[in-house]
Amino acid sequence: MVEWEGILIQHLMKEGTKYLWYVVIAVAVVIIVIALAKGPQSYQPGATATPSGSPSASASATPKVGAKTTPVSTAPGTYGDAVTAYANRRIQFDQYCQAVPSSLSIKKGLAIMLDNRSGDSRTFAVGGVYFTLPGYGWKIYIPPVTAVPATLHIDCGSARNVGTLIVQ
Repeated sequence: MVEWEGILIQHLMKEGTKYLWYVVIAVAVVIIVIALAKGPQSYQPGATATPSGSPSASASATPKVGAKTTPVSTAPGTYGDAVTAYANRRIQFDQYCQAVPSSLSIKKGLAIMLDNRSGDSRTFAVGGVYFTLPGYGWKIYIPPVTAVPATLHIDCGSARNVGTLIVQ
């Protein structure tokens, strides 16, 4: 009888462990589903990412220590309005921080649209001026160039020189 009790206890412990793993997996799936339903969450003063894909533009640049700052122009009301208004002066950044187009030429004093098409918040630098844009966020930016022609290098996250802005 003692042998049967030992075998029965071992069997129940194996079965209990199996069910414990089922519970752990079920809880993990529920957590993942909830996280995906909420989407990416980030706090950006002055800029709001919305799940509809039409976030508003951020009102000002966020400089890093020792970085230059510059004014940002008034942005059109919606993302669609901005895409239309800046069709020939927009630089998009994809999920890998690749700039499209990789080079853009504008006249001095004109604004450009910086468009983060990644779901992740990113820090961008244009000629040493830093911006943090939320996922799918965008910004209208006037490069602070005093002498032309000027070539400004664009950084995205840890990727350096992903694009070039030539101001004439």
